[in-house]
Amino acid sequence: MKKLLRYLAIALLLAIIGGCIYLNSLMPIITGYAAKNLASAVFVSGREAKAVEALDLNFSFIRFTSNTVDYENKTVTSRLLWGKSTAVYREGYGVTLLCGASADGLREQRHECFCQRTCLSWPPLYFCGSAQGRCSGRTL
Repeated sequence: MKKLLRYLAIALLLAIIGGCIYLNSLMPIITGYAAKNLASAVFVSGREAKAVEALDLNFSFIRFTSNTVDYENKTVTSRLLWGKSTAVYREGYGVTLLCGASADGLREQRHECFCQRTCLSWPPLYFCGSAQGRCSGRTL
């Protein structure tokens, strides 16, 4: 009888360790999904955080995340157990999920405007942040 209990205890311990390893591999996916989608919904689409959590983030393990929206810094942090992910909104770029970078470092990044002219001769279309379709950079 003692031998059976010992085997059951070992099996239970191995199951718990296996479950923790499995959850550890899922943690960045779960928290990253919640942070990125909530930040996009709040800062890009202008939706209410509670409504997004109730409708869009209410499934599977995603529903168990704890989300914090920082309206001043335009960030969303999602947590589940020991996992944590942060998404940052940048004007003109949308929402970026932080992975090994700081929010301040990401905000300081600047990218050159690369314009692309379509092969249509009329009207000339430019894809660059310019409101008037002018290009200060290179064209194709």
